[in-house]
Amino acid sequence: MIYITGIDHMVQYNGPVPPELLEEFKEYIAAKIKELNITLIAEEFNEEFLHDVFNAAEGTAETAAAESGISHLYCDPDAAEREALGIPYYADVMDMVKERHNISEKFIMDMELRRVVEQETALEVKKFWPVRERFWLNKLKGRLDENILFLCGHEHVRGFSELLRGEGVSAAVIEEFWRGDIFSDYGKLGLR
Repeated sequence: MIYITGIDHMVQYNGPVPPELLEEFKEYIAAKIKELNITLIAEEFNEEFLHDVFNAAEGTAETAAAESGISHLYCDPDAAEREALGIPYYADVMDMVKERHNISEKFIMDMELRRVVEQETALEVKKFWPVRERFWLNKLKGRLDENILFLCGHEHVRGFSELLRGEGVSAAVIEEFWRGDIFSDYGKLGLR
């Protein structure tokens, strides 16, 4: 059975999130491991992002898995895998959208135009979500008989759970958006 928890990606590494909130997340994971007899924690993340993009020393879920003595698996494609799958990065998609609007500056001063570019970029990026979600499923293929806690961005919860069920994989959403009360407004974290 795959148990899905939706998260904000900032909770996946030792970055700007307050340490007490990261500790609360690790405690949440530890509780779910016991409650659901989890043998594998898998997540929408990869080591390349952890080290090269976020300059983080520690993956929160990987640490929680190690502390609980169970396996951990990063499931998101790295740069080479993204290229092979034809999945562009967000920044590359935004550059394409800006080019479509004949925008050459790095920072868009016009707030309305910036909003339009961000919305169009988000819509373009979402077109690649089914490919990424199938990649996650393929990474899990040899372990589908286990109880897996899968952590993914909260916006993927519905799509990934539908994919799993459509493929005959038992799946349950246990948390649509862990601490969405905090992560839905970064101002509550002092990050605005």
